[in-house]
Amino acid sequence: MNKNTPSYTVVGNKIQIDGHHSFVLFKNKSTARPKKRHAFVPKVIMTTNDTSPEWELLSPYFSVPFLNTKTFLDLEAEEGIFSFAAACMGCFVTAIEKRPRYYNLIHDVAEKIELKIELIKEPIETYKRSSNVVKALFFAKRPELHEAEALLKVGEYFSDITKEMLFITWPSTKDETEFLQIMEHYFSRTEHLGNRKSEKIFLFFK
Repeated sequence: MNKNTPSYTVVGNKIQIDGHHSFVLFKNKSTARPKKRHAFVPKVIMTTNDTSPEWELLSPYFSVPFLNTKTFLDLEAEEGIFSFAAACMGCFVTAIEKRPRYYNLIHDVAEKIELKIELIKEPIETYKRSSNVVKALFFAKRPELHEAEALLKVGEYFSDITKEMLFITWPSTKDETEFLQIMEHYFSRTEHLGNRKSEKIFLFFK
């Protein structure tokens, strides 16, 4: 499978998605009652053996206690592994993805599995609505935004669209001191979750 050519396959009641990330979606047919009253019961279940650093580092936060009823914004969603994971957890999901191969895949899969994901093609910079949780793992690949003057605007932008938590990357080959100083002006706490290839993944809390 060419990771640059995302695809999906329908097998029975399951949908297999492949690309940079691979995962499976299927409707929850269980009739068992939840042990706790008013406990969340997912309509769609997602399973994955994905071993990418970003999934292993972020997936602990993609659970009902963290995400249920929250709003989730996925900037450059690619195949949508995080968007679909959040939607399965009862999140209100918005995915920004203007690349047709990814946009079309998310649109078609969400429609087939009957998961509600707001899918938007507009450039990231023009999106202004805030969400509880924001994923911006594209950021390390945008060197034009890493200079001092641009970083000031970046910090303000992410502060405006983030209500609680922001996942973001930074190039591991570039000093992050100024980046962290600016972001920590807007966010109360920072965690370095780990690395993927030549990028560091940070979690900022409001």
